[in-house]
Amino acid sequence: MTTRRMSPQPREETAWLPLLVIMAGMTVYLNSFSGVFLFDDTRNILENPTLHTLWPLTRILTGSVRLRPVTDFSFALNYVLGGPRPSGFHATNVAIHLLAALTLYGLIRRTLAGGRLGTRSGAAAPWLALAVALLWVIHPLQTASVTYIVQRAESLMGLWYLLMLYSVSRGAASPRPRRWSVIAVTACALGMASKSVMVTAPIAALLFDRACIAGSFRAAWRLRRGLHLGLATTWVIPVALAALVPPETRQTYGFGITDVTPLAYALTQPAVILQYLKLAVWPHPLVLDYAWPLVKDAGQALPALLVVGGLGLATLWAWRRAPVLGFLGAAFFLILAPSSSIFPLVDIAFEHRMYVPLACVITLLVFGAWRLGHWLIPSAQARCGLAAALLMAVVATLGALTVRRNADYRSEMGMWRDVIAKRPTNPRARAHIGDLLAREGKLGEAVAAYRAAIRLKPDYAEVYNNLGLALERQGQIADAAIAYAEGIRLRPTYPQMHANLARVLDQQGKPAEAIAAYLEALRLAPNHAEAHAGVGALLAEQGKLSEAASHLAEAIRLNPSDGQAHHNLGVVLTRQGRMSEATAQFEAALRMRPDDAEARRHLEAVRSKPRVP
Repeated sequence: MTTRRMSPQPREETAWLPLLVIMAGMTVYLNSFSGVFLFDDTRNILENPTLHTLWPLTRILTGSVRLRPVTDFSFALNYVLGGPRPSGFHATNVAIHLLAALTLYGLIRRTLAGGRLGTRSGAAAPWLALAVALLWVIHPLQTASVTYIVQRAESLMGLWYLLMLYSVSRGAASPRPRRWSVIAVTACALGMASKSVMVTAPIAALLFDRACIAGSFRAAWRLRRGLHLGLATTWVIPVALAALVPPETRQTYGFGITDVTPLAYALTQPAVILQYLKLAVWPHPLVLDYAWPLVKDAGQALPALLVVGGLGLATLWAWRRAPVLGFLGAAFFLILAPSSSIFPLVDIAFEHRMYVPLACVITLLVFGAWRLGHWLIPSAQARCGLAAALLMAVVATLGALTVRRNADYRSEMGMWRDVIAKRPTNPRARAHIGDLLAREGKLGEAVAAYRAAIRLKPDYAEVYNNLGLALERQGQIADAAIAYAEGIRLRPTYPQMHANLARVLDQQGKPAEAIAAYLEALRLAPNHAEAHAGVGALLAEQGKLSEAASHLAEAIRLNPSDGQAHHNLGVVLTRQGRMSEATAQFEAALRMRPDDAEARRHLEAVRSKPRVP
């Protein structure tokens, strides 16, 4: 079976249309540049030192928790060039989104103008592609991938995904298809190293080839076997990257919720998918963190399951009767499969997962509206006028909603209060508000926010830790100890909580219990500097100077800027008669804390004593 060559693109009279896409995208995302770092931005970028330098490059690969080297390299480049200012990160996110929109425009235009659809939609292809790209680039649902900085992983992966499909399309019509095959495989590889959701891309490329270009799997395989094999080889990238993730960090890699079964997760996802589809058509309300509840039984999941199942059957029917439409449905489900199927993720629902699938929905709606217009309005002039007016109205409405949504990203507190207004039972939102209040010194309000989060989620171990810290700062040591102990009961493997409990036990005059808590923290995390420093000070008070010196020296090795540890080690060395070493420790303590009067007195006393050779 032969393949019809696609008609040359673009025509001169429509070459300016991509400029409209760029202008629309820039207009609606201009106010995103004033957004702040929030939620995972802080942990994954600001507090991740591996992303604060470009040299050596291996640090980005070996030091990243999530092991998305291409995405992480882009973050590191932002940090090196502009420092920890969010505006530079936002500018890069917007640029990636605009490039993805232009790629989508090219993909839709070529698909509609040639191959299996050229005879029916060739003349309208540029305008249909413009409609799709405009709606996609300004849609408020995309703010979760564009304005939320850390979700660049999704938009960058989406850019590579679309570029791969575009290259497949270009290669099919090119007299030199090899160069486009190389670009397609390269884009697929970069996508795999940007985010693992790209794992579905080689399958999507084969489906696209069969539905939109070749007409059958046999023809697609015969004509482009090398291309599809090359795309399949990129699967080795996410496999290799996943193998590099240390076992203790696999939770943050996305998979591995221990208390959610694949069946429960799968039964929950149909309702999530319907929420995504609803937001694609009516993007309100948008929520940063849904805290989506798991379904309790199959009966609860049945209504959504029937609807999504019906959509799946419609996709299969369309695949046989209208393959291009079938491809749109198949691609929608395929791209969502890694996050909305049987593989439990840390977060059940997140809007950024619709970044590429939204293109499938919008394309289907635009193409359907175009065909409906042909059926209802015979006059081409009236049809075009109505289509232009309708498109302008929808673009203006969606654009205004996007600008309004971007404003929510200007403040961490404002964003989390927005989440609570829309999801009052979200415990994580209340916990983050507690963190922000504690950071502002509003400890009473922070404690109230933490307790509200615990009421919603009684097993929230991390919040017990933060509650303990706030209570400790208020001087409520006994209550802080109770909070830490409850958090440890819920999560015994949390080393920092053991160290925090040890600290308050020491303040309560319980040195033996404090030492035991510090040692448990070190058993769980042998390189815990605070625990080494704490147990060293307590052992010194008990006269166990050798053990104390060993722990304090280790604390200083792990955290050389700990002035108190230098001071305490100096005291221990003085008691051991090691005056020269003690002098060096007191001098180091004073370099870090020049106002430490006690260290200065110790230093003067040591200098006045004879040295032990």
